[in-house]
Amino acid sequence: MAYYHRVMTREDVKKRLGRLNFSARTLFALCCVTHGRSTFFTCLDADDCGWYEEQVPMIDDFWNSFPGSLNSKSIQERHAAASKLLDFKDYLEFESYQFAVGEHALIAATIDAFDCSFSAESFDNPTNAAYQIYWAIVQAEIIEKGEGTDESWLTRLEAQNAICRSEIDFQLKCLRVIENWQGPLPNYEEVEIAIESL
Repeated sequence: MAYYHRVMTREDVKKRLGRLNFSARTLFALCCVTHGRSTFFTCLDADDCGWYEEQVPMIDDFWNSFPGSLNSKSIQERHAAASKLLDFKDYLEFESYQFAVGEHALIAATIDAFDCSFSAESFDNPTNAAYQIYWAIVQAEIIEKGEGTDESWLTRLEAQNAICRSEIDFQLKCLRVIENWQGPLPNYEEVEIAIESL
C-alpha cells in the first residue's frame, strides 16, 4: 500500500481536504466509496457480490435523497446503520467472524465516509474512507488472485495494476472537481461528468 500512500502524500490530499467544509469532505468520501464499490465488483465473480448489496444499502439511500442527505441528522443515522455491521459483542467474536474478500474494508470505508461531519477526527475520515475502499480493491484484484502479499511486492503490483492506478486517478480527480466546484455541491453523476472533462 506504500504506492497509494506515496501518491496521496505527494498530492497533499489530506491538507487539501482540510480546507473543505464538512459537506464537501463527506461528498468526496462518498464519491470515492461509490466509485470504488463499482470497481470492487468488477474484480469479483458476480455470484460473490450479493452480500455487500444486502448489507450496506445506505450508500444508495444517500444518493437517492441527495442533497437533503447531507444534513447532519441524516448522516448520523446512516453512520449508525453502517456501524452496526461491525457491532460485535467482543474482540473474540470479531476475530472469529469470517469476512468475505474486501467485506471489512468496504464496511469500514462506509463508516468513515459517514463520519466526516461530526467526529473529532473528521479531517482524517475522508482519507480513511478513500484508503479503505482502495484497500478492498487491492484485496480482490491482487491479494485474492495470489499475486503477493509482501509489502514491497504489493507496492510494485499496485503501481503496475491498471485498476489500482485508475482508482487512484479517480480519487484525485474527484477531489479536484469538488475543490473547484461553483454553486451547490454536485451529485455523484455530476462529479463523474466533470471528471470526464478533465
